[in-house]
Amino acid sequence: MNYYPIELNLEKKKCLVIGGGKVAERKVVSLLATGAFISVISPKITKRLKEYVAGRKIKHIEREYSSFDIKDAFLVIGATDDKKTNTQIATDCRDLGILVNIVDSPVICDFLVPATVKRGALTISIGTSGKSPALAKKIRKDIEKLYGPEYGKLTEFLGDLRRKLGSKKRLFWEKLIKEKIERFLLIGIIIFSPSLLFSDFVPGEVLVKFRQDKQIKEYGVLSKVFEVDNGKIYKLKTEEGKELEKINELKKDLNVVYAEPNYIRHIYAIPNDTYFSSQWGLKMIEAEAGWEIEKGTEAVIIAITDTGIDYNHEDLKEKIIGSWSFVSDEPVSLDMNGHGTHVAGIAAASTDNGTGTAGVAWNCKILAIKVLNKNG
Repeated sequence: MNYYPIELNLEKKKCLVIGGGKVAERKVVSLLATGAFISVISPKITKRLKEYVAGRKIKHIEREYSSFDIKDAFLVIGATDDKKTNTQIATDCRDLGILVNIVDSPVICDFLVPATVKRGALTISIGTSGKSPALAKKIRKDIEKLYGPEYGKLTEFLGDLRRKLGSKKRLFWEKLIKEKIERFLLIGIIIFSPSLLFSDFVPGEVLVKFRQDKQIKEYGVLSKVFEVDNGKIYKLKTEEGKELEKINELKKDLNVVYAEPNYIRHIYAIPNDTYFSSQWGLKMIEAEAGWEIEKGTEAVIIAITDTGIDYNHEDLKEKIIGSWSFVSDEPVSLDMNGHGTHVAGIAAASTDNGTGTAGVAWNCKILAIKVLNKNG
């Protein structure tokens, strides 16, 4: 049987767990994180489930299962130790079109619950179509070692960045993940700063602080970098491209306080244009941080549909690739109102050229389309 893997929204939906033992308890714990309305049906329940009932996190129906219990349920999990009851639960749910999972009985399930690794909003699921839960568990444990809590923070950061920059730049996001992610995770924490995200580091070197400086030569120390109040920072030699592995290895050493890359810091791109300091709009949209990621490209053409563009403007004359005019009594190469030229400058003025203003997407080209005359 082939299953369709999904992430299911259970928030405020009625979910039933039938059974009160340890297996039912695990199912309830996983459901609690979804915001579902959870009811447990069983004559007896575990101590932990009783605590959830006392804390009003779940509802307990203290009796055996009855077919009318599933009315209006969105999802049902059968976790009793009675095969006949579990089969009845599956039959009742199927008759009413309710999603049902029966523990250890994949043949009568509508869905299976995979082994999962949760790191904040990041969920990694491992399923074997019910054939080998033990194998799924083993793989889950392997994955837990590869993807630590820092990936949860990373997921949140990328989500925020995606909301700010938009989701349509597929190639940009693929390049970001492929080329920058290891550097982002090297020290095992997330630093919420675009300038650090796009920093470089010296290949083949790691900075380390030891608890005790005795016998540090065995670590391959190159030199002392600088002294701090409670110790010294040393530079270690490692194989290029293996910095992450070296840092992870050092973290396990009880004599190591911390280890991190030997970062090369870069300041934000600050243009030298004459009027840049007075362009408050660029400050409002945090353009300097954005330019660390993208300055536009000549492959992108911005059409300025306005009063035309001054072809002789120092910040625009090299940017205009073509024009159309729908105003018969004025040449397209003149902007007798000034508004179109102003808009073009905001969009893509030549930037960091020591004159004029800075444009938002300064590497893009401009197409002048004149639809308004000098009166606007």
